[in-house]
Amino acid sequence: MYVGYVRNTSIGKGLDRFAKLVYRILARRQNSSAIPLTLSSHLFKKRREFFIEELNHAPAIIFPSKRTQEIYAQYGVKNSASFVMTGVNKNYGQIIPKLPFQPQGRKIVFGYVGSILKTKGVHLILDAVKLLKTLQDSFEVFIFGGGDETYIEELKKRAQSSNIFFKGPYNPTNIQRVLNAIDVAIVPSICEDCVPIVINELKLSKTPIIGSRIGGIGEAIQDGINGFLFEPGNVRELAGHMESIIRKPSIIRSLMESTDFSFNMEEYMADLIRTYEDLIKSS
Repeated sequence: MYVGYVRNTSIGKGLDRFAKLVYRILARRQNSSAIPLTLSSHLFKKRREFFIEELNHAPAIIFPSKRTQEIYAQYGVKNSASFVMTGVNKNYGQIIPKLPFQPQGRKIVFGYVGSILKTKGVHLILDAVKLLKTLQDSFEVFIFGGGDETYIEELKKRAQSSNIFFKGPYNPTNIQRVLNAIDVAIVPSICEDCVPIVINELKLSKTPIIGSRIGGIGEAIQDGINGFLFEPGNVRELAGHMESIIRKPSIIRSLMESTDFSFNMEEYMADLIRTYEDLIKSS
């Protein structure tokens, strides 16, 4: 989770500066301005072949989602001892379900929570809001997180004088406060996200999700039951789901009631330890 959480801490920023310094030194020695240095196609192919071979002979592989498992299989990783076990965050135990949604004439708050990177598709939210201009007095968008500063500044310029508000980075220990601030979450990734940690955080709090149908996101959302799915990059489809909720806020309560997700860290760790013990015994 370096990009997601640590990158926005003093340690993460220090690591970023150190990495850039190393790249500059290497580039200077190579009399090149290319940062970072890249592998040749031949070496890249050799590296891929090496890792595929190692993974296929591993005692087991734990994948965070079925989609990740499928992608690895497409590249030749077909270890019969592989299985799916979702990733976790130690703050899961701190998250409690929110109270049932009560509109009471207030604006609906859509939210984005996580790393602000182009691959996460945050710009799609701005594009969708633009299509909903006639309804802008009925909703707001809160964006929580840090990430690519250049990208963030571009988004902020586009969002000036709108109903989109950038709330900045957040501490994972304050995740409940962040989740309580939004009514519906948007996860608009345009990359093959395994299963973003925030998905389970949202489900634990019973926050409905509008997510792109890509990576492991589609596995975590039951379309029309505990959230809505849209094709990656399809701004009109995203805006359509947002509009449906704005025009009929009672949908939020229905989605919350249909979100059935719980997590027990002790049980999860017991299963994981048992898996490792079984592998050690059989090796």
